[in-house]
Amino acid sequence: MPMENPYTPGYGAVPPVLAGREEELNEVREVASRLLSNESYPRDIILFGPRGNGKTALLGTVQRELKNERKLQVVKIMASHIADRESLSRHLFHVSPKTRETNRTNGAPNCEGGERARAHVFQSSSPDVLALARKRWPGKATLLTVDEAHRITQTAVDEIAALAQEGKDGTFAFNFVLCGPPGLKSHLRSLDATFLNRANEIRLGRLSLDESEEALFIPLLSAGFEVDLDPDQKRGVVANTQGYPHFIQCVGHALWNGAENHANRVDGKALHEAKCNYERHITAMYGERLSELSEQRLVEPAVAIAKLFENDDSPIPELTLLGTIGAVVRNLDDERRYELMKKFISLGYIWQARDGQLDYEPGIPSLMSHVLAGHQRWLDRKSKEDSLER
Repeated sequence: MPMENPYTPGYGAVPPVLAGREEELNEVREVASRLLSNESYPRDIILFGPRGNGKTALLGTVQRELKNERKLQVVKIMASHIADRESLSRHLFHVSPKTRETNRTNGAPNCEGGERARAHVFQSSSPDVLALARKRWPGKATLLTVDEAHRITQTAVDEIAALAQEGKDGTFAFNFVLCGPPGLKSHLRSLDATFLNRANEIRLGRLSLDESEEALFIPLLSAGFEVDLDPDQKRGVVANTQGYPHFIQCVGHALWNGAENHANRVDGKALHEAKCNYERHITAMYGERLSELSEQRLVEPAVAIAKLFENDDSPIPELTLLGTIGAVVRNLDDERRYELMKKFISLGYIWQARDGQLDYEPGIPSLMSHVLAGHQRWLDRKSKEDSLER
């Protein structure tokens, strides 16, 4: 019976080997360790990086490690699910919707002592989140992880900040991890999230070649597959991942399937078969990203930005990017150009190369090459159509 393919090319799934993330994992584990001692950690966490770099996978790994810890409640939610106090309370305290907590007997005796069981009845659509925490959480510890946090609302930020401050004051043990794309910090600043200055920022970039090789081949070897590739073939397939965790899972998934078709051996034939499959998957992903750019009317400035990095992917100053956007999209004031640049950051097209420096590098690897290739195909078609009309 064939073994289940362990590689997880879907966004957010936990990979079989989370290589190159031990330092980042330990930072989250340190917070969890303090919470297990029923104390809040002094600093909460802001986790950010382009899509496909393993942010959700890292949180999933921590949650999996903590699933049997009865002393710690881990709440993992999407930012879009906690837009208001009602939804936040529902996820944190399991309260009924559109209700405010009161005490009322439900008319039925309970099993112990014959007293009538108390039921929570809720009568308002705007519960007091902090009051509920003060009532329910003393002696308890909670780690809240919010994914897609670049979509978090002002209300949710304010309530989570209040819970964090109360946790630091010792009423209960509470910490949070906000997780999102490179535009997350900018979004939080726009909401005046003062905790941003005190938070521990974790940037998730690409993996090194050694880390990529580990993530790619260890699951195959652990499952008993034979890897029969010469050094050049091995280096080539690792290089094809470009250190991008999502690509590593795509390539690994294809190699596993190819090996199963060749007596559980990753040899030249299996590699050729796998390459056809993973290149098709990666091309489809590029197509989705290009569609996103098109839907937001960003293709033309995306092409101009890609040309800046065409021959050299060294970081480019923010002012150069803003000038390029302004040269392509006419009649934009400074604020509007900056808003467009933030869209590219949010989409993972570019991201800040170094903390504290206003320079940027490509985000999702090779996406810019795909944008340029697509643009060239469009130019070729247009030239052909124009020549036929003449």
